[in-house]
Amino acid sequence: MWANEIESALKTMHCLCAIITPEFNNSKWCDQEVGYALGRNILVIPIRKGCDPYGLFGKVQGIQSNGKSANKLAEEIFHILCSNKISQKTYLKILAGLLLNSKNNNEASKWLNLIKDIKSMDNEIIEFIHSNYLKNDNLTDDSILKIANEFFTKYSFKPLQKVAVVEENIGDDLPF
Repeated sequence: MWANEIESALKTMHCLCAIITPEFNNSKWCDQEVGYALGRNILVIPIRKGCDPYGLFGKVQGIQSNGKSANKLAEEIFHILCSNKISQKTYLKILAGLLLNSKNNNEASKWLNLIKDIKSMDNEIIEFIHSNYLKNDNLTDDSILKIANEFFTKYSFKPLQKVAVVEENIGDDLPF
């Protein structure tokens, strides 16, 4: 049943983005969902689309959506998620996992560039990335490693170096 799906989503959400239109105020469902999120101390991000947030979430600065592309709105939401004390750690852990599990250089570069541009990073997350970084060969490309090391040194972590594995070919030189 659809009401069970909504309830399940409300119980497991990490954030709620509410698009505030003039019709929003007329919906008891929308009010209940926002109230549920606020009651659970979940980050609520109002996206203003012709109307301002009101009531208990009126104190939250909404994102103005007029004249912005979906990509621009997504970028603003991303920066809020990664800087807000309620959501920051959860989303930074997710980003760290995406970086450390990158399947190729392009993916690694994408996640690393997102992470390095976050204004305030948690040292625990940086330590996690730093200690697991060299376990993925996709992160050791010279250009990607250079960006990673700039990020690490910015937060006073030692630069990482690729570990070269040298295989000795002993071939026919065996004494027996």
